[in-house]
Amino acid sequence: MRILIVEDDRELASSLKAMMEESIGVADTFDTVADAEAALLTFKFDLVLIDRNLPDGDGLSLLPTLRQLRPRPATL
Repeated sequence: MRILIVEDDRELASSLKAMMEESIGVADTFDTVADAEAALLTFKFDLVLIDRNLPDGDGLSLLPTLRQLRPRPATL
């Protein structure tokens, strides 16, 4: 499993990365919306943890990119 952690607090990001890698799988950390968006367009992530208050904007601005990359299955 590959995890994306978007967190600008380096100590918190490091702790989250260590915990995720110990229990789930590989974790990549980024500290800006721009870097996280580039990573989303480059790699496939199974889990995404997003900080809302980032230096270059609100982490929720990544949601449209996430939705575009992972559309919901059609329901009958």
